[in-house]
Amino acid sequence: MELGIKYSRNEIKCLKIITMKKIKLKIQTLLLNIIGGLMRIVYNNKIPFESLLINTESPLVNNRTVALIYFGKYEKDELEFVLKYLPKEFPIVELGTSIGFVALNAIKKTNNKIICLEANKSLIPLIEESFELNLVADDQYQILNCALSNKKEDLYFSDRGSNELGKLVKHSENIIQGIPLEDITKLIPEEEFVLISDIEGAEINFLQTESHSLNKCKMMIIELHDTEFEGRKYTITELVDMIIAKSFELIEQSNNTYVFSNRMSA
Repeated sequence: MELGIKYSRNEIKCLKIITMKKIKLKIQTLLLNIIGGLMRIVYNNKIPFESLLINTESPLVNNRTVALIYFGKYEKDELEFVLKYLPKEFPIVELGTSIGFVALNAIKKTNNKIICLEANKSLIPLIEESFELNLVADDQYQILNCALSNKKEDLYFSDRGSNELGKLVKHSENIIQGIPLEDITKLIPEEEFVLISDIEGAEINFLQTESHSLNKCKMMIIELHDTEFEGRKYTITELVDMIIAKSFELIEQSNNTYVFSNRMSA
């Protein structure tokens, strides 16, 4: 009796393609890690990108990320939209600043003030040193070591060993203050602002519950994630519909990163 699974020619072809893609990805990751490690040594963790220097001196920033920064592929969609669409006349609120790469490019383009929200306290010194390296004036930025929430509350945060993987969790030793978007925007004297957001699903906190602060938001560059709020799951498609319902117009999309313009303030 012959045991085993028999595959059709098309199935075998598909399996070969999937296998080759996996091998290619592993090789690519290996090469990026090697190149990133060399970049750390050559540039002493002050990685150049165009006219900027990005501080990567942290175990939370892996070699692959270093290489992607050097080649201009880090946060590619977000960066492209910032450079293409971000208006110069409004201050910036960035949710999920991470190591400050997108924030620095936003400052470089607009020369405007920025409020940075970053939940991972270990990344705050990297942001500050990158700003200092690039001669960003002290009165041009404010960094809040908080997490976005729909109300003021204590939250639990886990960095999960990477600057890219940090997120809010149900239980952790790291307790962090939660803050609503409305409280962040009160720090802006000009009132109107542009929003950059990449916070791993926590965007549901201002999409589901807040509208007043978004009325003052002229433009939104946001990476959306499938998420959950108060026991209900939300898909990216539902989040897009929620943003449009708040008087925003979809301008462009690349993967899970979107650009929206406020129709009411146009």
